[in-house]
Amino acid sequence: MMLMSWLLLVMLGTTDLGDAVFERETDPSKAAQKANPVWPRPTSGDQPRIETSRAVFLEEAGQLDFKLVPGDLVGLLRESLQLKHVLVTFGFDKVGKIAICRANASDSEEALETAICNAVKARAKFDFVPGFILPNAIGYLEQTITLDFKTNLIRPVQFLPKGKGTEAVIFYSKWDDEGYCDAGSVNLSAEDQWALCSAFLATDVARTGKFSNGKPFDLKGNLVKFWVKTANDPELAIAMTIFRQYLPGIPKYDTPLPPENWLDVSKIAAYVATIRSNDYPGRALQMEWQGRSKVRIGVDSRGFAMRCQPIETSGYSILDNAACARLLGKKYLQFVAGYKLGPKLHYLNQGVNWKIPQ
Repeated sequence: MMLMSWLLLVMLGTTDLGDAVFERETDPSKAAQKANPVWPRPTSGDQPRIETSRAVFLEEAGQLDFKLVPGDLVGLLRESLQLKHVLVTFGFDKVGKIAICRANASDSEEALETAICNAVKARAKFDFVPGFILPNAIGYLEQTITLDFKTNLIRPVQFLPKGKGTEAVIFYSKWDDEGYCDAGSVNLSAEDQWALCSAFLATDVARTGKFSNGKPFDLKGNLVKFWVKTANDPELAIAMTIFRQYLPGIPKYDTPLPPENWLDVSKIAAYVATIRSNDYPGRALQMEWQGRSKVRIGVDSRGFAMRCQPIETSGYSILDNAACARLLGKKYLQFVAGYKLGPKLHYLNQGVNWKIPQ
């Protein structure tokens, strides 16, 4: 029976609640197998899995701690610079220290790419969910950094002879005694665009429609080119967003042998952890990514999940990481009365079948 709330429950054996399944694996002989995992075949509704890389991505495994600031780009701010998009690939080691940086600017500006990676190498780190164990030597994140350079007008607006100030181009058309001006293509703030058009519409040139070649206006169709005074330093707005240009490649985990303190819970404990429907990673839900993840969980004497590492993939790092992130720090096992585990962490494998309910 489909439950309206759709819960993923961890219990003994395999519990099937509609489309959501948690499975357990306590057989050390299976966990110790070193062969590559067998990828589950896509079912109807799955996105096609395009194996573009074997990289392990860090979405849902923690939080990127980095912000690019204008001071990182000293000497690169020029009034001629326009909107730029820079795709940055971060590579972090097991402790969240930056190990790799690659920057690719939309117009291949090497100096800009170098400055961004210098800032990344100086300050970037990745804060893993407490207890998360990176299954490979390096985990990757990709971010698009948008650089939006805005020129600042000096007010009141002063129109200058050709080439004596900052070039500006607006769209202008005239009907009867009224003119229309659109400065949306000018690299200015909304307030400065309004000031620029207001100043232009107040000129005799706008009222008469007569333009003199370069003194200080040029006309080409409905486009008006002129020159104005601007402040010395443009403003820089910086935005960073996670962006993936391709479907993630199926990761390959460097899974270690199982620890000596392996735990068989069949007679000593019950599963009590819960993953709810709103724990499904938002981007994976949007892309309709599904699959079965297997993770290795270390529990303490209270039954809390204190360590977790992906060991077999669903095909998507984001789902494998979420399986760990949703369990870490929570009550995972309830031991039977009188049972004492001991001070060391004990480990077991847990399967999580991520399936979107129909």
